[in-house]
Amino acid sequence: MLYMDLTANGTVVFTGMVCLNTILIGNYGYLPFVGALFFYDTQGQEDPSSPGLNSRYQLIYYSPDTGLTQVQILDEPSQQFDVLLDTQQCTISLYTT
Repeated sequence: MLYMDLTANGTVVFTGMVCLNTILIGNYGYLPFVGALFFYDTQGQEDPSSPGLNSRYQLIYYSPDTGLTQVQILDEPSQQFDVLLDTQQCTISLYTT
């Protein structure tokens, strides 16, 4: 099982969210994050795992202003990276337990 933590503009948005295929991750209107993140399996209906991250299992960011954008990730089961999503400076952590 793959999990995600998200910080946006220095504020923790969520921690320990389960990453499932095509299910929005932590998409709650009261959170300090505009848009939505989800994984998309390009070859079927499996939940994301490594190997296959970024190729088969794509992390997608949906922005109400710009639409869908693939977020570039490594094909590693544990990683942390910074990314600009619209005007939000985000830190995303992906990990397994």
